[in-house]
Amino acid sequence: MRGKGNSLKFLIITLITVTVTGVFAQGKTGFISGAFNLVPLGISSLTASAKSTPDSAENDELTRLKKENEELRAELIDYLDLQRENERLLKYFNISKQKPDLTLKPAEVIARDADDDFYSFTIGAGTADGVSEGNPVITENGLIGQVSRAEQYSAVVTTILSPKLKIGAYDSRTADGGVVSGTAELSLKNRTALTMLTEDNSINEGDIITTQGSGGIYPKGLAVGKVKSVEYSGFDATPYAVVEPYEDISKVTSAMVVTDFSGRGEVTLRD
Repeated sequence: MRGKGNSLKFLIITLITVTVTGVFAQGKTGFISGAFNLVPLGISSLTASAKSTPDSAENDELTRLKKENEELRAELIDYLDLQRENERLLKYFNISKQKPDLTLKPAEVIARDADDDFYSFTIGAGTADGVSEGNPVITENGLIGQVSRAEQYSAVVTTILSPKLKIGAYDSRTADGGVVSGTAELSLKNRTALTMLTEDNSINEGDIITTQGSGGIYPKGLAVGKVKSVEYSGFDATPYAVVEPYEDISKVTSAMVVTDFSGRGEVTLRD
């Protein structure tokens, strides 16, 4: 307040000085007109100066806060990306430790086919990374699909919910074998089926289904899922087991491609 008062006093003194000088230089009539023109100009300038200072400070502070907010947002994004990468590498490490015979290529899901009822997706790894058509695709919880098309830097994965895949598998408790293949109806519930079972199979709810590994396409012992029930086909009354994968296929965000494994390409008899 004191600063503003001093400024006003200085302006008044200046105007008076100019007034006196103008009287002697121009005469009363010419000067008074000019003086009255100077008064509003001076007051206006003083007012503008008084107002601009706090507004400018507020704008500077707002700009600073916006910049800090942008920097914090960028740091948070970097942190979350790093956290996801660490989690992905940890999963990769755990699988490599459990199954050292597998050669794995970690990859992120970069796109999904919205028109596919079986939740096929595209990963950000391709032939340049050693990925090829027919490679199994897994997560830390088990098998989720197979590479059906490979480009240089990406690949399409058909999931185990799809009837396009035929995977030799068996019940790890009873050794009853069959073929994993999906249906549109089961896919809606994130389930697939172990088909081609014998009439005298001993499969029960809760049993674990794993890959046979006898065809040379999939490694032996990859978890496929857990048996939810044993049903009978309405077409020919043959039994099949409804299997729930250990992953929610529709929500998978990263996976690992098995680019090589012990016994790949070898057709063997199941124990």
